[in-house]
Amino acid sequence: MMFRRKQPQLTREQSLNAIPIRNQSIEVRRESSGTAVLVLKRSDSLRARMMAKFFYVPAEKKIALDELGTYVWDLCDGQTTVKRIISLFAIKHKLGKKESEVSVVEYLKQLTKKGLLGLVVEKAGDGGVKKRRGKRHR
Repeated sequence: MMFRRKQPQLTREQSLNAIPIRNQSIEVRRESSGTAVLVLKRSDSLRARMMAKFFYVPAEKKIALDELGTYVWDLCDGQTTVKRIISLFAIKHKLGKKESEVSVVEYLKQLTKKGLLGLVVEKAGDGGVKKRRGKRHR
């Protein structure tokens, strides 16, 4: 049995100053409506090939984003902080700051848990040294 070290929790300030980055192995397709469809290719690992022999495992998985999700996804460009995404989301959709923060942060958490995004955060006390958090797939 393997034990994984629990990652330290981020402070609120670190979370808001984090920069979301997209998983580079994901293909993004655009619908005619302008919304995004994220396409994840099946891994070519030995485990994935063995599973595909016994079970139906599709070659790709598609995740369709709605208009709001696409807007946030497009802002996750590797340069825009979470705080800035929240502000832009609030302005565009005429929401209060707190309401926008709750929605955007929860959405980014979901994308990070699914391995679609990673976060670049500052290490506490390192004066601007960046550290990557979240899953990264190649």
